[in-house]
Amino acid sequence: MKKSKTTIKTILASLLFITAFGYTNAQEKLEDKLIQGTWTFSDSPNTQWQFKDDGKCYDYLEGILLDTYSYKIVEEKSENGEIKQRILTLVNTENPDESYMYNINKLNTGKLWLEHAVGFRGKYIAFSKEKETEEVLTQK
Repeated sequence: MKKSKTTIKTILASLLFITAFGYTNAQEKLEDKLIQGTWTFSDSPNTQWQFKDDGKCYDYLEGILLDTYSYKIVEEKSENGEIKQRILTLVNTENPDESYMYNINKLNTGKLWLEHAVGFRGKYIAFSKEKETEEVLTQK
C-alpha cells in the first residue's frame, strides 16, 4: 500500500512538471509568434522594426533599411521558477558589439512596449503593429 502511494505521488509530480514545462514552452512560442510582423514606432511613424520568423529584425527609417539585428526573447526567472521579466535582445548582424536589451512590458497582437534594460532605465518605447501583419497573425 505504501509503495502504491509513493508511485502515485511520483506520477502526479511528474505530470505537474510536464504540464508546467509545456505551458512555459508554449508561452515562449506564443511570444515568438506575437512579435513577428512590422511594428511602427509611436513617437516616430517613419521608423519601423520588422521581426521575421528566422530570428532577424530589420530596422527601417522612411522605408530605407538601416540595420539588421538577430533577436531573441528570453525569460528571467526568480529562484522559485516564476517569470520575473521577459527580455528582448537585439544584436547587430554586421557589428556584434552593438547590442540592445529591452524589458518587454507589453506584447500582444497590436501593441509592443519596451523598456531599456541597460542605460536608459525607465525610458519606454511604444510600437503599434501594422494592420496587414496583425491580420495575417490572427488568421494563423
